[in-house]
Order: sequence, then structure tokens, then C-alpha cells
Amino acid sequence: MTLQADRPQSVKLHRIKNAALLLGVSKPTIYRLVRAGELTLVKLGRRASAITDDSLCAFIASHTQIVGEGSSTGS
Repeated sequence: MTLQADRPQSVKLHRIKNAALLLGVSKPTIYRLVRAGELTLVKLGRRASAITDDSLCAFIASHTQIVGEGSSTGS
């Protein structure tokens, strides 16, 4: 067995403020999405938290709407 097998995988994290900027929402909305189970929060200390990149990407993917060529845009 190698040492790499014993190492935990690295996880990319986004601080709450950055996650809010990426989604274009407020920090309280990020916490509401965490409570709703749509984002995964990781505690980094007593006063520090972050959102996993995986949950952020999954949220974006699940809330992305692709507009086709034949759809009306209202113009």
C-alpha cells in the first residue's frame, strides 16, 4: 500500500462570500441553500465555513436552462 492511498483527496472549497459572488446571490441566500440541502457546507473553524466546489457546480448545472434556437425570446 502506498502513502497516497492513505491520503484524503483534496477538495476544492469556496468561501461563502466567493460562492455568493459566483452565483450572484447574497451570503444569506447561500446559507438558505445550505439549509435546503442544495449546497454542501464545510466548517473550517469556529468562524470559517466554505462551500464545496462539487456542490456549487452541481447547483449551477441543475439550475442552468439551455435556450434552443426555436424558442421565443420575447422580441
